[in-house]
Amino acid sequence: MALAGRIRPVWVGVSLLLLAAAVHGADTQRPASDDRDVASALQSCQGEWQITMCGQIPLDSSDELVACCMRYAHGPPRMNRVDAVLLKKRGQPAAPAAAASNGSALASSVRAAASDMAYGGWTNEAGPAPADGPEGARARAAAVLESGPRPVKPEEAAPATGDDIIEVERPDLEDNGANGIDFLYGKCTKQLLAEVPVFSRSANGTTEVHIESQPVPELRPAVVEAVKARAMRAAPRAQRAKARSLRTTANSRRSWVNKASGFIHPGATYAGPEEIAHLQMRLEAGIQPQIAARRSLLTRPADHKYGIQIPVNAAPEGYGGPYPMEKFQADYYGYVRDLSICPSNYPERAPSNLCGHISLVEIDAPMSYRHAMAYAATGDARHAEQAMEIIQAWATTNKEFGPKDRNGPLEAAWSCAPMARSVDLLRASWPGFTQSHLDTFMGWVDSQLMPQMDHYIDEATPSAVAAGRNNTYGNWHASVSDCMMAIGVLSDNRPRYEKGLELYRKTVQEYFRWGRGEWSKGRIIGESTETLRDIYHTLFGLGSLIQAAETAWGQNDDVYGEHGHVLAAAMELHARIISADELGDDSYLPPGFKFFSAMPPPPENCTWKWDFETQLWSSYDANRTKCSELHDGYKYAVGVTYLPNGFELGYNHFVGRLGMKLPETAALLERHPVDWFTFSWGLATLTHADTAKDLWRAGLSRPSLCATEPSRRPFLSSPNAAAAAAAIGGAGIAAPTLTVSHGGGQLSVAGLGMLEGADPGVLSFGVPSVRPGRRSRARGRGHDHDHSIFGGVDGPASS
Repeated sequence: MALAGRIRPVWVGVSLLLLAAAVHGADTQRPASDDRDVASALQSCQGEWQITMCGQIPLDSSDELVACCMRYAHGPPRMNRVDAVLLKKRGQPAAPAAAASNGSALASSVRAAASDMAYGGWTNEAGPAPADGPEGARARAAAVLESGPRPVKPEEAAPATGDDIIEVERPDLEDNGANGIDFLYGKCTKQLLAEVPVFSRSANGTTEVHIESQPVPELRPAVVEAVKARAMRAAPRAQRAKARSLRTTANSRRSWVNKASGFIHPGATYAGPEEIAHLQMRLEAGIQPQIAARRSLLTRPADHKYGIQIPVNAAPEGYGGPYPMEKFQADYYGYVRDLSICPSNYPERAPSNLCGHISLVEIDAPMSYRHAMAYAATGDARHAEQAMEIIQAWATTNKEFGPKDRNGPLEAAWSCAPMARSVDLLRASWPGFTQSHLDTFMGWVDSQLMPQMDHYIDEATPSAVAAGRNNTYGNWHASVSDCMMAIGVLSDNRPRYEKGLELYRKTVQEYFRWGRGEWSKGRIIGESTETLRDIYHTLFGLGSLIQAAETAWGQNDDVYGEHGHVLAAAMELHARIISADELGDDSYLPPGFKFFSAMPPPPENCTWKWDFETQLWSSYDANRTKCSELHDGYKYAVGVTYLPNGFELGYNHFVGRLGMKLPETAALLERHPVDWFTFSWGLATLTHADTAKDLWRAGLSRPSLCATEPSRRPFLSSPNAAAAAAAIGGAGIAAPTLTVSHGGGQLSVAGLGMLEGADPGVLSFGVPSVRPGRRSRARGRGHDHDHSIFGGVDGPASS
């Protein structure tokens, strides 16, 4: 959880890694008589920032808080150490490079089999201990390796097992840009260059890097729209029908004024109607990796965190929630100061001082999206009902949210993005959806969540910039942009969407400026402002930005290419760092990087702190007086872990759609072939893996690449009209009576004086004229009039 450190001066304090490791080991040896003291201490000081790396202690923290972190918190898990042992048993080469290329699928087998011992549901306890213990899990994992690969099984009703989940062929990863794409450069599209770091091993085993420029096309909205439409025309009839049904159902539940926004629905989720239809067709046909991804979604073992089990699957019943709070509070680190506000059904052993963050961000908000996607993937109405129950519980219960000058904006962003995507998907697919569901949700968003984010973007951020802060933009801004764009699409609020899009562009430019120009010294293209802080939080920012870019792509806007397609470079760089950690080999790190354990000790009686502004490690004594700065020329990787944050989406775009080569990302995904959903990121294996060939490449042709005709979307002809449409969509207000004048080409909207910021009387919207000879064809009551004067509101027909 990022601190509001762009606004409030915060330095990252780091507990000595050796001490953290000793604490981690000592935890398992602590006598039972000490358990009560430990539990008490954890309740008073445990936080997400401590759990991940025990390293973000601001300079003004109390001595008690610092001591608490140093004594009780666990460091980041070092994954896959068992993989190397078992690979050796099979006679596999132990060298990191060989393991990366040859052993990745086997490593995934080990991980899935070992994780099978975890308890799969929510519980107030730590979960039942496996009968044979950790050694038994390792034995089962070894058995998976020894048995060798087996053919992929067809879809069955039985729950997923580790074997089913990881036995996944990923031809999209094997291709990795090998088959080039002819974008007709110079004839239809303009060629751009994307710079990405390319890593190689020298003769002496060290890692080297050079920057490679890869050709990529400039994709205008008309081209994106035309290629997608042509690809859908080439799709099977049943798939086209599914996509049309989703779009038609969503449109039938939108007012005419909402449709004036021009947004495609479902679109708040980064999986649009084409992706959902394609997903359902692949599931029906038993095609991987979607089969494995669905099994993982429904049965993935729970995460052990905070001393409890947090569910990360979408079992149709019994997860224990929802956990709505009338007053939501998240101070720095997500702390709750008033424990009386915790949900009455909050799990007994969960840390009460984090009840807001855990209840909303780690359980309910992601659970709503998991269940919405589970409904799309299974058709089981229980999932849709559970998703909507969660959303409505928070929207009707929560009356106070914040504080806005602490973690309020971030918690709001993390929760609103998955919930917005859930609502938009259910509106398009679930018969039980009603307008009141949307109205209630948007009422909560507008009154409680959005003011938090608006304060952070409109007041706190400009104040920080004006005060001279150089490194203001970070993962907070990325998460807010992701939420604002999703909410803008859901509510047909184009100004809100555009605000999020503007923030996205600014964040990409500032966050990933390193490695170029005046920011190039000692840095590699793809590094972020937070890379040297820790990888964990950098992935928060990267994942949110990639999801925002995919949301825009769903509206035919290609913003993946911002700042020289730097998101591709960021994926490659951080994938390499994560791979080095998982392989346990510091020589695999990018040049200039070392693991945090190699950091030299600070001067006596001083402690290392990370400084965002200087991008340096500095040491301070107990009086917070600076002792020294570290200028040894190395960059230390801390908090290294894999998260399902954008790698699948980004790979599908940059490699699948554009034909780029991203070998580091491919290797990382080979070791993590099926992702999951946490906080507000993930489930892209289910929706996007191996889809570009059908939903994009199948539509590439001279007519589509040379397309210049803009979409037949209506446009708002006055600022007041735009404000009115935004207010109607954003607040969920029923649309006023519309009077259409075909002859004058005007759409008169009466009765908008009731809206805040809208002038009384009549507002006019310009509408395109009907093409000659094109007859308006209604599809019946409650359905979108595809070929009326608004026939192009969602782009070309998909059949």
